[in-house]
Amino acid sequence: MTVNKPFLHANRGNTGLIFALSAVPLILGAGAAIDMVRYNQAQTTLQAATDAAALAAINNPSITGAELTGMINDYLVNNGLNNAVDAVTEVTPNRDTATGAFSLTVKGKLNTSLMALAGINTMDVSAFAEAQSGNRALEVALVLDNTGSMNYDGRLPALKTAAQDLVDTLMKDKTASQYTKIGIVPFATYVNVGTANSSTAWLNLPASQTYSSDNCTYTYPNKTNCRMETASTTVDGQPSTYQYEACDWGTPEITCAPVSYSVSWAGCVGSRNAPRDETVADASVRYPGLSGVNCPAEILPLTDNLGLLTSKISSLWGSGDTYIAQGLLWGWNLLDPAEPFAGAMTSAEISDSNGVKALVLMTDGDNTRSASYPSHDNTDTAAADAKTAALCEAVKAQGIKVFTVALMVTNASSQKMLQDCASEPDMAFNAEDNAQMQQAFANIAGTLAAIRLTQ
Repeated sequence: MTVNKPFLHANRGNTGLIFALSAVPLILGAGAAIDMVRYNQAQTTLQAATDAAALAAINNPSITGAELTGMINDYLVNNGLNNAVDAVTEVTPNRDTATGAFSLTVKGKLNTSLMALAGINTMDVSAFAEAQSGNRALEVALVLDNTGSMNYDGRLPALKTAAQDLVDTLMKDKTASQYTKIGIVPFATYVNVGTANSSTAWLNLPASQTYSSDNCTYTYPNKTNCRMETASTTVDGQPSTYQYEACDWGTPEITCAPVSYSVSWAGCVGSRNAPRDETVADASVRYPGLSGVNCPAEILPLTDNLGLLTSKISSLWGSGDTYIAQGLLWGWNLLDPAEPFAGAMTSAEISDSNGVKALVLMTDGDNTRSASYPSHDNTDTAAADAKTAALCEAVKAQGIKVFTVALMVTNASSQKMLQDCASEPDMAFNAEDNAQMQQAFANIAGTLAAIRLTQ
């Protein structure tokens, strides 16, 4: 038999055959890598959704049965459940009425892509969360801008809504409110510590003064050509216009009479001399009370009384210029257990309860005032920014978590100052409008509520 030698030596198909045989494991390997990336993403999303649903359930202890199931499903879906898994196989909630704990198990399946070639059609994903309401202390100081510029663009009403929603979230059930205290520091150029503190050892009050002068009344019986005109001004750096009556006034008729009036302390305080304006230590060095100046609504010290918090929020009003450092200092004072306000837990007590102290700073603008001790008559914004930054660092050094919310702040330097002030980058919010500001407060409330998540 004759053998065709070229046929024996032909190898042109070998490479293709070898590639075909090796392609299957290569494709499976690549497919497995892709599917594992999808698995890890699904697991992360599912855990976050389960955590959110558990927190919602623990903050609504009276909800049971179908209502609880519906709420859990809503939270799971709104937090990305449908994007995480292709099928949900188990949602098991459990509320322990004896301990107050709530646990949630969620399981699902993720369809594979190329791994299906190896007969692996699905992968199981699962998440478990357990929340315990009311076993961790939470102390929060809301340091809120109450300057004149907050009267524009609906800012102050939006702030009131945002602050109230945060308070409601943190204190919506009695179990949580037993371990949660919130205080409010409205600030502008100064803060108001309340006239009830007039006899305390940490205040140095000015004496009441009586002034006498002539009070003169001007009338213009011969005025002509009267019309309304518009002029421009600024309120705490906020451009504004107003109308006024302009006339050809003629010669006035003047009537004068002697009057006397008294000026007494109305709760406003200024700054202790540097460097004590960067610390809350040593309240025996008294804080200076100031008369004849305007300040916002009175500070509300830490309280677990929802009614008092609601009343304070509704009473906020805007007036004056911005000195952020003053608000920060008194927010820190609320969270410090020593005088001037002694209602806060010590560091040891907050640590023993695995709790948290937090300060939420909200402002709508740049510093427009700085300290000229004891008052704040200067307008050196660089000095005010430096003082604000120093206080931010001092507060954080005490283990206090700092959140910042900048509302319609367009100055890049001020934005950075507030971002740097926050404890973490994701704890600083730059809100371009009222809706974003309210969402920032909602996010902060969710973060603070999450301290009750135990697993």
